[in-house]
Amino acid sequence: GRASMGFFFPLTAETIRRAGCRRVLDIGCGDARFLRHLCARVPGIRAVGLDRSPEAVQAARERIAAENLTDRIEMICGDAFELDKYAEPLRGVDAATSFFVLHELCGGPDGGPLKPFLETYRRALPGVPLIAIEAIRPTIDEMRRRPGPISPRAPPAAMN
Repeated sequence: GRASMGFFFPLTAETIRRAGCRRVLDIGCGDARFLRHLCARVPGIRAVGLDRSPEAVQAARERIAAENLTDRIEMICGDAFELDKYAEPLRGVDAATSFFVLHELCGGPDGGPLKPFLETYRRALPGVPLIAIEAIRPTIDEMRRRPGPISPRAPPAAMN
């Protein structure tokens, strides 16, 4: 979360601002933290948050109200695999974001539900770009070979 606030959110908000987007969908938005950040930094932008957790959507609505953003951010409690059901609230969306969600759709013997999600997305929002922010989870050995800004501290015995 801290990395998002200090790096990913500002970078994505600036990308959206520069592209001239006016209505943004955040898929798997949780408490709408990114959308609240976006609205605070890009005047006139409107947003839609989608999350399948009723508790997250309720928390988002409370925070949106506390920040006086109810006229700019709409919340949907729903499934990203059913984007076509939300045609009316998604009307006019010209960009979509997803922070640390797509990795949950990958894996399994058939590669997971990522492909069906992307097919649903493309049907529901043709031509709308999807800005997906994901974390790369390298192994300890990969991090040792290519240390970056964060490298795990291993006990000396493990270093041999």
